[in-house]
Amino acid sequence: MEKKIIFYIILIICILALLFFSQQVYSGKIKGGIISNAADFLGSNLSKGASWATSKLYEKMGDGLQKIGVDVQSGGEAVINSISQTKENVSEKIQGVENYFTGIKNAVQGKENNTACQNPTVNK
Repeated sequence: MEKKIIFYIILIICILALLFFSQQVYSGKIKGGIISNAADFLGSNLSKGASWATSKLYEKMGDGLQKIGVDVQSGGEAVINSISQTKENVSEKIQGVENYFTGIKNAVQGKENNTACQNPTVNK
């Protein structure tokens, strides 16, 4: 139990010392070199890891990815067709509403032949 407490106290002291020295002016050159070296190291390793993962995934999944691509493309065409059909339906409904309100306006103004004054949900 005492060893754990001593270990944690030393760990806290090390972290506080690191925080203190990282804020000092003279540590700017040291930090710059360490950070740039670490960024270069991580960048090269991440690109190697990404290329390895990509090659392994395509190697394992191969035809499955092509099938997924075809399914996505055909699904996209279905969505486009559905959207265009919905737009046509909406424009028809809007035209029905316009006719309805035009009929009401004509009826209020006393114009004859107000057959357009019908419930827009009945018109299709």
